[in-house]
Amino acid sequence: MSGNNEENQDRVFKDYNPEQVEAYGALDELNAWLGLCRVRAVNNGLRPFDAEFKTIQRLLFCIGTDLSVDDDDPNVRRVFPDGANDWLKGLTTQYSVTLPEIHQFVVPGGSIQASELQVARTMALKSFRLVRIALNDKHMEMAQFLDTLSNYFFVIARYVYVEMGVQEELFDADDPNWPF
Repeated sequence: MSGNNEENQDRVFKDYNPEQVEAYGALDELNAWLGLCRVRAVNNGLRPFDAEFKTIQRLLFCIGTDLSVDDDDPNVRRVFPDGANDWLKGLTTQYSVTLPEIHQFVVPGGSIQASELQVARTMALKSFRLVRIALNDKHMEMAQFLDTLSNYFFVIARYVYVEMGVQEELFDADDPNWPF
């Protein structure tokens, strides 16, 4: 399938159910947004994230590829790698252990990079919900990856606050300065 939607429009609507189309769109949005996060990380001197984000982008393409295959075809080879979830959980833990423990919501803001990563977190959760529906609870390792990805982005956003010397704002419903 080429990238030209005009040529392929009929095929998309004939071959895929609406849940798949929604899931593809969410994965595409997340992948494009992550490209922006990659550029921002490099520009902010957070170069190690470039390789991690690039790997995640490739894994998102693997999910989209596997989402499009026919489960009834015995000749289909799935491309989402077995170790992806463990790899991402390991990275998340690696960064998480360096951060102070919190028991409140983090209010997004304070840093453009961290805020963009919070947006990526919400996009990963949306992708998780849509991919899970499209997969009909089959091949849940891909949906689990997206759920873990949302945790990863949350942790990375917090890590960026520390690296940039920005104090994260925590939500406190009992804050006397809150007008309600």
